[in-house]
Amino acid sequence: MTGSWAVGETPEERASRREQVGRLKFTLQRNPEDAVTRKLLVDAYRAGGHPDQAARFAIGLDEPLDPAEECAYIDMLRGIGADEETARRLSFLPAGVELPPRIPAGLAAERLPDQWLDWGGRVLAVWFCSVGLGILTMFVTYGFTAFGSPDARVVALRWTFATGLATTIALAATTLWATASRRRGPAIVWGLITAAVASGTLAAFVRFWG
Repeated sequence: MTGSWAVGETPEERASRREQVGRLKFTLQRNPEDAVTRKLLVDAYRAGGHPDQAARFAIGLDEPLDPAEECAYIDMLRGIGADEETARRLSFLPAGVELPPRIPAGLAAERLPDQWLDWGGRVLAVWFCSVGLGILTMFVTYGFTAFGSPDARVVALRWTFATGLATTIALAATTLWATASRRRGPAIVWGLITAAVASGTLAAFVRFWG
């Protein structure tokens, strides 16, 4: 959901608006053909500054969509990787009501190409290798430490660096796959995690060679 509830609202007013929206959504979900409830819900989201949600429910009304709101809704659907059926379900559309042409067209333009589907298994394989190396690192480090080896610290740093490097590769592959899959939200999250792990791995490398 983009935007925020109306600026200047008190916490009580904000809570009341959210409660109202919740009731309207529940009522509309039970009866998608209730145009009055749908219109009230659209107005509530517009007043609260949520153009994507306003368009989400305005689809079922017998009136043109606001272009800016429609674009916001398409962006939201792309962000969660939704298809046409998901868009219909999210909008509580009654039977016989079709999505506006721009929404299916926008989703089709962002759909994951078939050739990228196989990469999911390859990314999973990379993760198996990374996790396996991490488990092996724990055993090796524990063994050297338990037997009081003077090289325990050096061995621990070497294996930790190797594990960090493998994990960074796995995270980078996941980020790449999410990006290619047009999963913007997950791609951003995985990218941030990748950056954090890569920084830790670099720190271990500097410490080892320093």
